[in-house]
Amino acid sequence: MQGSYGTGYNAGTAHADAAYQRTDAPMDTAIAAVLAAGGTLSDAQIQFLHLERGWSPNRIALSGGLRGQKQARLERAHAALSPRRELTEVEQPA
Repeated sequence: MQGSYGTGYNAGTAHADAAYQRTDAPMDTAIAAVLAAGGTLSDAQIQFLHLERGWSPNRIALSGGLRGQKQARLERAHAALSPRRELTEVEQPA
């Protein structure tokens, strides 16, 4: 942070985010294995990437861990991130 006053704490910068991303949790290892094998991410893995790693649904959809066309991948990511709700009588499948 050139030319600024204060502590120089640079949270949120690319450098700080890269350091945060490098911390390995067991879930990081599992996600890396799924992506390397060309598998499909689970709802829990999608939630981890979004909540713990700050990945957007678009980034998750483009990661290679979801199958289908881009819109289907985005819908899958959003479905995993949104709270479950009961279907109303009108929405029930026929």
